[in-house]
Amino acid sequence: MSKKIQIAEDFIEEYEREEAKARLEDHRSKQVAFEKHLAAYEPLLEAQESAFEALIALYPPMVEDLGHRRAERLDTASKMSQTSQHKREASLNHISRSVRRKLEDTKRNAHEATDSSALIKTMKQLVRF
Repeated sequence: MSKKIQIAEDFIEEYEREEAKARLEDHRSKQVAFEKHLAAYEPLLEAQESAFEALIALYPPMVEDLGHRRAERLDTASKMSQTSQHKREASLNHISRSVRRKLEDTKRNAHEATDSSALIKTMKQLVRF
């Protein structure tokens, strides 16, 4: 019985091996080569490149002037930043002084209010006697 089982298993393995080979050949026959896909896309790439070159040819002054305009804008922004620095510092000093004065006034008013309430309490005590 064992020999019959072994023969059956060998037959099944051989059948599966042959079936796998057949499926592999089938897949290989359906496979499309990369070169075939690349050949299909090459005309599209060439058309895109030629369209881009034509667009650049239509607007050469804009492309050439782009770097110059950008440099001018950067220089203008840099100059504004440098000239405005003095104004920013002066504004900061003015605001700082104003806040300091308001803080001192608030402290003084709080101190006067405390003194006033102490004076009122003292006066009430004196009036009661």
